[in-house]
Amino acid sequence: MSMVISRHRKPNLAHDLERLKNELRRDPPQVVARFRRLLAESSGFGDPIRSTDFRALLADLTIAVVRLFEEDNTRAVDLVEAGLVEAVIEVVELKDYFSWPVFWRAKPLFVLSVTIEHAGRVSTDARDRIFRTTTRLFKGIWERRDIVRLADPGVYHLGGAVDDSTALSTLLEAYYLIYRFADRAPELDTYIHHVHILLWVLSREEDEVPGIAFHGMLTTSLFSAWGPSLKDMQTAEKEIGPTPEAYLDVSARLVRESIIEGMGPDRFIAACEAELRGLIRHLECSCGNGVHDVQVLVLHVVTHDDVMPTVYKRDLLVQALDALKLLFENEVGAGKCTSLCMSCLYLVQIYYVYSARAAVKSAEPHRHPDIVDLYVIAMELVAAGCSLTVSKGDIHGAITASLGDIMQRIQDNKLTAGNNSPKYISALQHRAALYWYPTLQRLQRAVPTIERERQLRTVNLAETSTVLYTWIAFGALLGLDANEQRRRHESDRLQRCWWRECQRSRDRGDATVKLLACAGCGEVRYCNKHCQRLDWKIGGHKRMCRRLK
Repeated sequence: MSMVISRHRKPNLAHDLERLKNELRRDPPQVVARFRRLLAESSGFGDPIRSTDFRALLADLTIAVVRLFEEDNTRAVDLVEAGLVEAVIEVVELKDYFSWPVFWRAKPLFVLSVTIEHAGRVSTDARDRIFRTTTRLFKGIWERRDIVRLADPGVYHLGGAVDDSTALSTLLEAYYLIYRFADRAPELDTYIHHVHILLWVLSREEDEVPGIAFHGMLTTSLFSAWGPSLKDMQTAEKEIGPTPEAYLDVSARLVRESIIEGMGPDRFIAACEAELRGLIRHLECSCGNGVHDVQVLVLHVVTHDDVMPTVYKRDLLVQALDALKLLFENEVGAGKCTSLCMSCLYLVQIYYVYSARAAVKSAEPHRHPDIVDLYVIAMELVAAGCSLTVSKGDIHGAITASLGDIMQRIQDNKLTAGNNSPKYISALQHRAALYWYPTLQRLQRAVPTIERERQLRTVNLAETSTVLYTWIAFGALLGLDANEQRRRHESDRLQRCWWRECQRSRDRGDATVKLLACAGCGEVRYCNKHCQRLDWKIGGHKRMCRRLK
């Protein structure tokens, strides 16, 4: 044993790599046999990476396979036929594998990923053999989920050519890719989706790694009843949506096994909260992965009975709404804001479902004044024409249905209360009075333009005028008269600073002091140039002023 441990690498690394590459080309079964032999011999040390021989071969293999595939990617098929995939999986199955440093954990995963992807592209037989390893590999990882890690605590993995902490997610994507090549999706019994959800959570728990986004194959697989063709499943996902019983059975099973029984709903919802905080931290980021993941969560996960209590307990709707407010106020892209707004509207429905099932009146969103903020932002997005910038979801129809439902609930509560108006009504009215009329103005100005665009592009959206009438009806239900609100806002606008953090934005102040008017729109006022600059840069007036010009 001591001889194996003390044996050092030969100094000519380039020569060793070239020789290994040629061996892989000429006689891949012999290389696989040597790999297995060295792995077996290294078991005497309790940790294979302590064995210089095995470690050297593993390190060289990660480079040699890439060079071989660059010359001829069909050679990957020979390696699959020689049993390389199964041999490397044996490394991942080692009892102490997840205790290795991530630098070494990543190497067998890298060999698997590149071999699987190249072989799966060119050979049906190779794909079929790889498919037979899916359950073995991912079930084995899932069964050890309590010790799975993406990174080493305190070790910074980013900045290099390859981020070792992403090795597991890269392997998962390689498997998903070859399933797509075969026009099929992995079944739940393969456990690949369970591991995917685990990796998503881990990437939000470990500070040292980048966030892993939900893969489209995960949600498409929930429509397996419309398979086995992946294209047919994708069509069902797009045209039918997450409502049929066959879909619900599959999604309920995945949520139960991976979240409820696998990690616990509190841990999962904590990861969802981290995702929302990530949206806030990356306001300048143009990617839509974060918002996409939130959409996946509200459409496919948090609707399930066993998850809803935790969603309400941790108040995911409030956290999503806080993220939406910041995105909106900081002029983040229209598509990103609109998509997150749609998710919030769907969360409102989920809260009502939970309220009815659990008999918890306090879960009803219309009983809380901050729900007004959601519909103000939704209406502002409509006024800005944002519905024309997103490909999925009719925000016009979603707003009309959601706000119409809330109005009906408020009306029912009023009738039940009789002469005594429900206590929450005054809080809603006070909140709405701040924003309802300015938003109404912008909607009225925008409707003709948006309707022309809608008809010219033949966009399948509900008429903007319907949204406008719904907003007027909402104000009327809360006792807000348009003419009275117009007079009050015109008076207030002359005497209140528009910068929200200024004390005078809340108090009218001295009526004898004349405020500065915005030269762009002429409709807002400021105490001084400092307040005006702040409102322009971070308060949101830059976006609004462009519409008012």
